[in-house]
Amino acid sequence: MKKILSLIVSLGALMVMIPASASALAGYTDVSGVIYYNGVHVGKGVVVTVTCNGNSLTDKTGKSGTYLVQFTKQECPKNSKVKVSATVNGITGNSTGTATEDTARLNVAIVNVSVPELGVATGIGATVAGAGSIFVIRRRQLGKN
Repeated sequence: MKKILSLIVSLGALMVMIPASASALAGYTDVSGVIYYNGVHVGKGVVVTVTCNGNSLTDKTGKSGTYLVQFTKQECPKNSKVKVSATVNGITGNSTGTATEDTARLNVAIVNVSVPELGVATGIGATVAGAGSIFVIRRRQLGKN
């Protein structure tokens, strides 16, 4: 009777341990997010490169601009630095973060800042305004004398 009871307890303990060891084998770190271009998700087909702990994986965005890559726990352990990069219309956007226990969610915003060269125009405008101010002030002072 003791042997049967001992066998049942041993089998019960073994049944409890099997799921715990099985979940430890399936250790992955998921990195996912959305790629935005000028405030709107990019849509399908943009190549996204994700780097973690020196390991790189690529994915293409889905219809809503989402991506997902899976690293093993050995490739991307907890607290590793994760970098995501995507290029849209020749402009590259990046985002960095830290891998948590199982996931890292990193959205990338690519902003198209195509402002014409305003430095020269602003400089010329400031010079003209400054010179004009000097002439006006001199004229007023000469008029008083």
